[in-house]
Amino acid sequence: MKRKKYICMGILIFLISIISIRILLNHIKRNADTKIVCGNVTNYTYYDRKISAEDFLQFGHNTTYEEMVECLGKENGRYGYGGAWPYYELSDGTYAICTCLSGDRMRSIVIVDKKKKLYTLLEGDWSKE
Repeated sequence: MKRKKYICMGILIFLISIISIRILLNHIKRNADTKIVCGNVTNYTYYDRKISAEDFLQFGHNTTYEEMVECLGKENGRYGYGGAWPYYELSDGTYAICTCLSGDRMRSIVIVDKKKKLYTLLEGDWSKE
């Protein structure tokens, strides 16, 4: 009888530990103010949402920054220097970098991870309007 009691207590402690670790990791993720995006340290703001790369397929070269924000919400941060393009954290842990600034139209969309560019969703269009 004591053995069953110890086994139940062990399982209970194990489950509580797993739940505590998940809560802690979620807290750390939500309170981080920087992320590494494509090898660069960037500013970061957490938003509780689920976005995938497929959500960006609706955007073309005529999409404006304001239309993108209206559809997806505010970006998680800015990537790069000078232009500092907006990026969105995707639910699979990758990031979508959108080459589009306020008052401008979409130039390109690339999907990256922490280290490198993975693929292009929207090829670059650098022609003048």
